[in-house]
Amino acid sequence: MIKLSFLLATISSGFAAEPREAAPADLLVRAGRGIEQFVDEFSSVTCLEMVAQSKFTPQGKPLLERKSTFDYLILMQWIGGELNIEESRERQGRMPKESERPLLVTHGFSTLLLVFHPKFQQSFEFQIQDPEISAGRRLDRVRFSQVRGAPTPAVLQLRGRDYPLAWVGTAWIDPQSAAIVRIEAALQMTMDDIGLKLLNSEVHYGPVKFSGSPRQFWLPQSATIEAKTIKQHWRNVHRFVNYRQFSVDTSSRTELPK
Repeated sequence: MIKLSFLLATISSGFAAEPREAAPADLLVRAGRGIEQFVDEFSSVTCLEMVAQSKFTPQGKPLLERKSTFDYLILMQWIGGELNIEESRERQGRMPKESERPLLVTHGFSTLLLVFHPKFQQSFEFQIQDPEISAGRRLDRVRFSQVRGAPTPAVLQLRGRDYPLAWVGTAWIDPQSAAIVRIEAALQMTMDDIGLKLLNSEVHYGPVKFSGSPRQFWLPQSATIEAKTIKQHWRNVHRFVNYRQFSVDTSSRTELPK
C-alpha cells in the first residue's frame, strides 16, 4: 500500500526570515491572513468525508474502485512555533470485503492551501499569472514553486520510508477577499528512483455558513489526487459535506473528601 500525506507531521516554520516572491506582496499578505483564519476555522468544524479510491490499468481502464464515508475532523495547533496537524477519520458502515486489496491512501490534501500561510511562504517562490474569469468573476492566478532545499510539507510513505515531495503549482485567488478558490499542485520532477512518474492534486474551496453565525467560513469542498508509476495508476477523490460546528468546554472542580 502506498500512502501520500500532506501536512500531517509537525512542520517547522524556521527556514528563512522573509518570503521569496515576484507576485504582488499585498496579495500574498492578504491571502496569508485569510489562511491564518482558515487554521482556526477548519479546526472548529467537523464534516462527512466521502472518499472514492480508484485504480486503473496501464491503458487507463477502471480496474478497482472503493467508496467510503467517514466522520472527518482535523486539528491544527501551534506548539513551540511549529504547526502540528492531526487528522481523524471514523468510518461509517462496515469495512468493504475487498479492503485487503491495496489502493492508494491519501491524507491531508484538504490543507494544500497552507503553502500560502505566512509561516510557509518562505519555502516557495510566487509569480503572478494572467487572471482568469470563472463563473462570471475574475480570479487572480499565482504560480508557486518550491525553493530548492527548502522544507517540504508533503511526503510519500512507501515501504516504511518517508520521501519528501517538492511542489510546483497554481492557485486561483479572489482579488477582493484574497480567498483561495482553487489550488493545483504537481511534482517539480519525476521521482524515478522510486518509480513515481506523476503526482497531481487539485483542491477546491468554497463558502460555508452556519445557522446562528454571521460569519462565513471558507472550507474545502473537494480534493482530487492522481498518481502514476510505471505499471500502476490511481485516482482518489475526497468530498467534504455536511459541515457542523463544534466546541469543547472543559472545567474542573476540586472538593474536599467526605
